[in-house]
Amino acid sequence: MPRLVTDGGRLEIREGGGRIALFGLPFLAAGLFVLLGALDVIPIRHTGNMTLPVAILFGLVFTLVGAAFVAGRGVTTLDVGQQVVAKQWRLLLPLRTATYQLADYQAVTIRFVPGDSETANCYPVGLKPAQGLDLVIARPTTYAEARTLAAAVARHLGFDIEDDTTDHPERLSASDAELSLGQRVRSEPGETLPPAPATMRSEVATQDGELRISMPSPPLQPLVIVAMEMPSVVGAGILVFVLAPVFQRRGLTPAEWIFFSVLLIGFFVLPSIATVTALLRSRLGRTIVAVSPEGIRVEARRLLMPGTRHIATLDAGDILDVDFSTKDSILDASGRAAEARGTTMREGTPAAGNAAAEHVLGVLGMFVKGQGVIVKTRTGVTKFGEGLADDEIRYLHALVRRALVTTP
Repeated sequence: MPRLVTDGGRLEIREGGGRIALFGLPFLAAGLFVLLGALDVIPIRHTGNMTLPVAILFGLVFTLVGAAFVAGRGVTTLDVGQQVVAKQWRLLLPLRTATYQLADYQAVTIRFVPGDSETANCYPVGLKPAQGLDLVIARPTTYAEARTLAAAVARHLGFDIEDDTTDHPERLSASDAELSLGQRVRSEPGETLPPAPATMRSEVATQDGELRISMPSPPLQPLVIVAMEMPSVVGAGILVFVLAPVFQRRGLTPAEWIFFSVLLIGFFVLPSIATVTALLRSRLGRTIVAVSPEGIRVEARRLLMPGTRHIATLDAGDILDVDFSTKDSILDASGRAAEARGTTMREGTPAAGNAAAEHVLGVLGMFVKGQGVIVKTRTGVTKFGEGLADDEIRYLHALVRRALVTTP
């Protein structure tokens, strides 16, 4: 998490160092070793055809990358006295500084940027202007860190917080940002429950003063089954096209038996077991959620033995909000994001860009499934009810919120 340093009317947010510095040490060491070897400061035996300029260039690149990780620091200063925001990047000494006016911003934002195969999820914390894009001041990798940082910045600047990490943005004052959901809404009138869906797949009951919801596991899509079975198809191909001709000519040696047995277990047996298990879980598995003013307990029914498996226990004092994600809300949130990006483009471009975005969203809408009920806590985010129908997700969301803030 970024480190915070307060000095009167100044709040410094410092990023860098720690694990990032440790990650850069091997690069720095390798670069210095190659540079010193190329300059004959360290006697090393040269092998291969690497020329002196190439070796120096290679060493410089690794040295600079390692130094940036080890000694690089990002410092954002929020100065309420001078009414400025200063973003500075340092490599032992300041290298680049950008200054912005605090008067141009009106709220502290928390966004969500999903990761991919190369990057992790992140929750950028920024300052929201009247128009245009946010000024990002830090990029925590967990919701808990982002919420804590946003609350500290909002208190320092006297701004509200706009939490836009899920489909329904929430605006909070700085004083309410660290209060639990129960502390914020227990004194308010209860929300009106939407009607229960006629085709609801979940089972709802009240037991021992707590609400218990038993939800089916999300169905397994045919394309997912095909993808999971691809290794098995490869294993079957090896069996038919590689082993069969060998069996016809001669027997296998012990080493060949071991090799092909390991290959078939890894490519055929284990993927098939995983596919069968996933199919059984999608047909027979259920998620059990127990909700009371004390908190939420999430469990999953075991497949091959009686009882349940514990997933999460969320104390009511740690629950900051309960939101939901349906197919409609996902498309609405994507549309808002596309529209916001369009307003930052040049005049005449947004209309065409928004029309294209709407077309893409319409096509993707056929494949989108709701993510269910989303519980935001001081320690992270927990979801349940993925894949249920939109009206059922909305109904369960209202039930969970009411059970959390209503004394039985």
